[in-house]
Amino acid sequence: MKYILTLLAVIVAALLFTQCRTTKTAVTNNENHHGEEKALTGEQFQEKKDFILKFDLTDNNLPVREISMRCRSGYYDAYYKRDGDANVRLLDDRGAKELVDVLTHIDMSTYYRENTSNSKDISNEWTLNVDQEGSNFQMHGVNVNPEDYPIVKNIISFYDYLFEYNESNTPFATGKLVYFHYAIRGSMRPGGPAWEVNAMPDGKYKFTYTDDRPTFQGKPEEVKEIICDASLGDEMYNFMKEGRVQDYRSDYYAVGVQDGSSWSFSARFSDGKSYRSSGYMDGPRDMSGVNNCLDLLNKLLKEE
Repeated sequence: MKYILTLLAVIVAALLFTQCRTTKTAVTNNENHHGEEKALTGEQFQEKKDFILKFDLTDNNLPVREISMRCRSGYYDAYYKRDGDANVRLLDDRGAKELVDVLTHIDMSTYYRENTSNSKDISNEWTLNVDQEGSNFQMHGVNVNPEDYPIVKNIISFYDYLFEYNESNTPFATGKLVYFHYAIRGSMRPGGPAWEVNAMPDGKYKFTYTDDRPTFQGKPEEVKEIICDASLGDEMYNFMKEGRVQDYRSDYYAVGVQDGSSWSFSARFSDGKSYRSSGYMDGPRDMSGVNNCLDLLNKLLKEE
């Protein structure tokens, strides 16, 4: 019996040690130290050498996130697929600086290349790979939270911000819609359509649609005015609130595009809140707040 109890004690201790060892392995690398290294070396980045970053995460065997960035000819192609929604952005050095700083300053020797856990609460698999001429860094995780690793957390946070998955805590206006304006302008010929809505003293709204593109063919500018009841303002208010237009950035700009169209948006409310945003060949990931308003206004134009 004494030997049995001793054997059981050894087995329990081994199991406890294995569980702790797994957790420790998923956090730091005290053993198999492979020397100080970077995912990208600062010198190579300064020389503008191309690099490829790729991160894939599956949860319960379903793709959850796909991240990639490729530096080519001084520009950065950023790709992000999250929960089935795929988006692409082209960045310049300034736009990619925050991510590149992470890749060039975090010491990769603090990480294990392989990170596994026997956790029953997490069922995932992910890989991180960064390739550049003269250097390569890889990480692989199974059943561990990728955001427990600063480099991966920073990469995910950068992409969530870049593609506007982070909602702010800014509350939406509480007053009635007073003014709405949205316009599109071309590049070669800067004319284009504009939608404007103004509140009237009697509670109704005046909707004005203008389009000066016909003037380039010697025709008069298109102008239409429609008087609408108060329900128009209520519907547009709800669309903009649901679309969180208060989270739009002040401006959007697609780098590397020399000939394209631009847009501008503004809205004002009776409580004094106002929102403005504009863009050149780029815009918010979710522009439903404005697009639903335009769909409503265009429907009124067709019915007129």
